[in-house]
Amino acid sequence: MPRTFDETLSRPPSGGIAHVAPDGRFQSVSVQLAHFLGYSVETLIGMGMDQITHTTDHLRECAQLEMLQARGAGKFSLLKRFRHPERGLLWAEQLVLLMPQVDGRPPVFEVHVREPMVSDQTLNELHRRAFRDPLTGLLNRASISEQIDSAIMAGNRLGRSFALLLLDIDGFKQVNDTHGHLAGDAVMQQLGRRLNATMIERDLTGRLGGDEFVILLRSATDDFALKRGQKQVLRCFDAPFTLPKGGQADKIALGASLGMAAFPRDGCTVTGLLTRADHRMYEEKRSRLSA
Repeated sequence: MPRTFDETLSRPPSGGIAHVAPDGRFQSVSVQLAHFLGYSVETLIGMGMDQITHTTDHLRECAQLEMLQARGAGKFSLLKRFRHPERGLLWAEQLVLLMPQVDGRPPVFEVHVREPMVSDQTLNELHRRAFRDPLTGLLNRASISEQIDSAIMAGNRLGRSFALLLLDIDGFKQVNDTHGHLAGDAVMQQLGRRLNATMIERDLTGRLGGDEFVILLRSATDDFALKRGQKQVLRCFDAPFTLPKGGQADKIALGASLGMAAFPRDGCTVTGLLTRADHRMYEEKRSRLSA
């Protein structure tokens, strides 16, 4: 595994240091860090961390930042990819400390950056294995659970609501039994691509395992937005799914059962929200089968 920051900074960070406001914007940047990132100090001041960070890594970063703000103190380290204007994606090690202000002002994040000790190729592979479902490329169970937990902490701190959907593919066992597991894998891969394509920027999709998927609708702050999100997800099943050549059929039509849970109305923990959504999903499935 690549080395990360220790409990103390045992050597000076090669990438430099910055101070970042709670909203993610740079307040100060060292010349060393600006050079490392490929920008001038003047350009970086006022920019947001999201503007120069790979989207997936920024999601992980935001989850950790939210935990720090919820605790009111602490630090974390992570490997992340910066968007360098000339070199493209640039891996770096980042240590973030929450620095309380003694005069009552909002706390700031002190960010230390340095180059990693291993190759980009190794880091890309480690990242894929750690955070992505190997079949669909969606967030894996641990990653999507972390994002739900982050949304809960942000909701508690800022008074925001959100919802999540649990999705189960109707008739998926029959696909495997009739056409084989390669056909089942192909269906899940296609569904993963469709879900990714239909989600808006703030929403996330992960695979829990088997044919169960979870969609975090951070944009669903009211019932209207939730219904819109449900319709978007169900549209992924409008077109038939293509089976691998050699199957008994080239295409197959499938449906889905959905279960919804809203924060904070239906639960205030990851387990509570997933359990509530799971119950509603199977209630919907049983109701439809018995009709």
